[in-house]
Amino acid sequence: MSIFQQNDPSIPETLERMEIYGGGFVNAIVVAYRRADTNNKQKILTTWPELFVEYGPHGAFAPQATDIKSMGYSMVKHLTIRK
Repeated sequence: MSIFQQNDPSIPETLERMEIYGGGFVNAIVVAYRRADTNNKQKILTTWPELFVEYGPHGAFAPQATDIKSMGYSMVKHLTIRK
């Protein structure tokens, strides 16, 4: 499990997903993180790394990358060409 650092550029988006999709405890962690000083922010990241991984850029709540070409193909692959 990777440990986030407080200068990680994905932290703001991770916190946003935690607010949207998380329960009461996760939301309390978000509030605490935003109010914390530098040392305490790192303590939060170190104490609950699984939350930041779960809601992070590769977690279950992160937006899935989609490829336009593959989406287009999946939409038309069932069509047949008539002459």
